[in-house]
Amino acid sequence: MVELGEWDKALSVAPGVSVKYWKKLMQSFLCDFSGNAACEGNMQTIHVSTPKGASYSGDIYKEDFNELLHKVSKELAEWYFQDGRAVLAACCHLAVDNIELAMAYLIRGNELELAVCVGTVLGESAAPATHYALELLCKLPTVEECMKLAETACADGNIFETVKYYLLSQEPEKALPVGIDFVKEYISNSNWTLDTVYPILDLLSYIRTEKLVLHTCTAARNELLILCGYIGALLAIRKQYQSIVPALYEYTSQLLKRREVSVPLKIEQLSGELDAWRACTQSTYESLEDSPYTPPSDSQRMIYSTLLKRLKEESLQGIIGPDYVTGSNLPSHSDIHISCLTGLKIQVQPNVRHNLYISIIFMLALTALYVPFLVLSTFVFLFSFP
Repeated sequence: MVELGEWDKALSVAPGVSVKYWKKLMQSFLCDFSGNAACEGNMQTIHVSTPKGASYSGDIYKEDFNELLHKVSKELAEWYFQDGRAVLAACCHLAVDNIELAMAYLIRGNELELAVCVGTVLGESAAPATHYALELLCKLPTVEECMKLAETACADGNIFETVKYYLLSQEPEKALPVGIDFVKEYISNSNWTLDTVYPILDLLSYIRTEKLVLHTCTAARNELLILCGYIGALLAIRKQYQSIVPALYEYTSQLLKRREVSVPLKIEQLSGELDAWRACTQSTYESLEDSPYTPPSDSQRMIYSTLLKRLKEESLQGIIGPDYVTGSNLPSHSDIHISCLTGLKIQVQPNVRHNLYISIIFMLALTALYVPFLVLSTFVFLFSFP
């Protein structure tokens, strides 16, 4: 079976011979897997060094083994996530006890109910992510009650609650002036932060379209589009969603040129921030072959430093980068659509099966814990075959 390249079948029956034989066969597969993956361009070659003049002791073997396990699980999780299979991506992280990233992948994949269930079972270690998922699934009162709650919150000076309950009432347009005025006033100060204004704009973006297009809402609509474009660009920088940052800055600048609005933003300011971001991240996110690296100026470093202070870091590890919800990579119809952000044709990547690799992750995890070979064989049979 090995000579025929049927590693999944060979590894499944190897524990029936002996655990020692299975470990030897698994090491052979890992060498073959790492080499093939590197040739295909799907994964970096993984090297495990052996000390010269010394045999592997149990501790050294286990340390290198765990390092290899985490590298493989991380690569495979990203494979699954980009393929629109967030649940399998989370399983890869759970297999190596990386609870924080597992929960993050479920949330980013819009598997909120599953994230809550998993977090409840895992307990304290998943509490922050569970609480975040619950916030996205919370139940709300009736529209009549929402109007009363909004008026009460407004009297108490609670802007977030006022906006939230106005949006859920029979007159959601009342939330626009409350939220927009708060954001404009706050970003007029020099020490404002993204975490303060983003929740308000995030709520306002959910207003019903038929209300937003009303003639009486024209001014508020224009200001909301501009503020959301700018804050969205900053959020993209923090979440390391690099491809849409320039598009959002350009979008906001064009709106400022074409619309008569009263917002504390200038085109020159946006241009300066975009140039500073490009200059300070060029060496990290752009290839030197595409454009020569030019060190940022002192003024650009200062502007970028100010941006980072406003952005801060994500509170939950793993909630960065483009999101891929479950099923996002399924085949689509033949119509061609152009991305309004990149100007390129929206493509669907081929759906690739990695059942063999998920079985290897479970086998590695189980071996690291010295699980008896009978249990190990059961898991292999469960996860190796379609």
